[in-house]
Amino acid sequence: MKTKKSILNNRPFLIFGLLILFVLPFNIIFSMPMNVWAANVYIDPSATYNGDGSAGTQAMAPNGVGAYNSWSAVSFSVADDYYQKCGTTATFSKTKIISSIKAAPNDRMIVGAYYLDGGEQIGVSGVKPIIKRPGTDGSSFSVEDSDYIEFQNIRFEEGAQSLYISNSDYFYIHDSTIGAGAKAYGIRCQNGSDNGIIANNVIDSEMPTYGQTPPMYGGYLYDGIQLHSVNNWTIYQNTVRDWGHNGIAVHNSDYNNIYDNLFTGYNSSYSRGFSLDGGADYNKFHGNRIEYCNVQNQLGGGSYNEIYNNIIDTVLHTSRAARGIALSGYSGKVYANKIYNNIIYNTRESGIYMWGGGKGTVESNIINNNIILKTGNNTMFIYGSDSGVLNNTFSKNLLYNADQEKIVWYKGTIYTSSEFNALDSAAIENNIYDDPALTDPAEHNFTFKSNSPYINSGIGPIPNTNTNTAPSLSAPIGLQIQTK
Repeated sequence: MKTKKSILNNRPFLIFGLLILFVLPFNIIFSMPMNVWAANVYIDPSATYNGDGSAGTQAMAPNGVGAYNSWSAVSFSVADDYYQKCGTTATFSKTKIISSIKAAPNDRMIVGAYYLDGGEQIGVSGVKPIIKRPGTDGSSFSVEDSDYIEFQNIRFEEGAQSLYISNSDYFYIHDSTIGAGAKAYGIRCQNGSDNGIIANNVIDSEMPTYGQTPPMYGGYLYDGIQLHSVNNWTIYQNTVRDWGHNGIAVHNSDYNNIYDNLFTGYNSSYSRGFSLDGGADYNKFHGNRIEYCNVQNQLGGGSYNEIYNNIIDTVLHTSRAARGIALSGYSGKVYANKIYNNIIYNTRESGIYMWGGGKGTVESNIINNNIILKTGNNTMFIYGSDSGVLNNTFSKNLLYNADQEKIVWYKGTIYTSSEFNALDSAAIENNIYDDPALTDPAEHNFTFKSNSPYINSGIGPIPNTNTNTAPSLSAPIGLQIQTK
């Protein structure tokens, strides 16, 4: 993190800089690193001030710390960082935009928080600063045509989307709270914004407070995170709560890595954990927990994606598609995806669902080493003609519904696991009907009991060799989802 001091408050430094400007040869001056001239800019919306804050004159907070009175006074520069005082609120009448700022990998432009402790201290003490834009259109904050921008320790509220990223590479947001009162999206990333990071945030619509309505019921509240025509994002260790369509939507976006997040829709009348569609290819979704999202997670169009090591816990919408994972091809071909080592528990309909009647076939996908239990109807439901659902592989899945041995619905017939295996010895094999002996799934503890025969069997979530992480199988985090 950079720890630059304001040159506006340092007259000796300013005089020294002017001397350098007139004494040194111009070729030396312009070859100096840009961060020699860098400054921290402080924004204190609660400050009294001398001069016209809206015109860019530096304001003076009552305790004497130099600051601008409002963001309207600020013009962004690639050389500077911008910090709003903790415990303050900046309310915009129109979107605040960072535009055409091209920072560098080792010198990002930062928007963050500061507090007072013997001087300006970068970081959070007390309450994060709030940035919001009331209304139904536009964004609270927007980053456009800019690279290497970092947001940290800010609470972004309201707007049609609380934070909008367009045509901006290497964007990084962390340790922030996003989406309270948003009308449609928490974070919306579009238009070729590549190589971003979203980490350690709470992305929460705060629906019980603001009363937004999902689009399925005439409202506009859509996605906590939307990736649309962007690539190579890393999204991890976020809590994404109470959105009206998807916790995360990946549309026409490739090579994104999404892991170790909690998605929950406890207070939403229509919410799913994830959706990959519109030609989403080569994405990885792993080590995530999806709790009380009440409609199906879905692969609606995309190829070579991997969905593994996740726990999908409780999908119980009373009238909509309440399944674990649906491969449906509604927006395009669903081809050569891998769904493995997941736990799917407590769904009103099937745990895995395939349908080839959309815009594309569901073809050559691999479904293996999953644990699917306590589902409505059947643990797996494969629907469609041979021309719509074909050449998919089902192997070594552990399927269990108490008192229901015929548990797989396959193209018009219900089978036991043994009968299902007999249909195709190459593509359908070694699926098992048995109680996996999990410790206490009703209380969100998905570890194996000590006497389970499936310990170290390769079935169910296993540690992720790429990130050395696995879902927290024993933490009863479902009891925490109503808190903020």
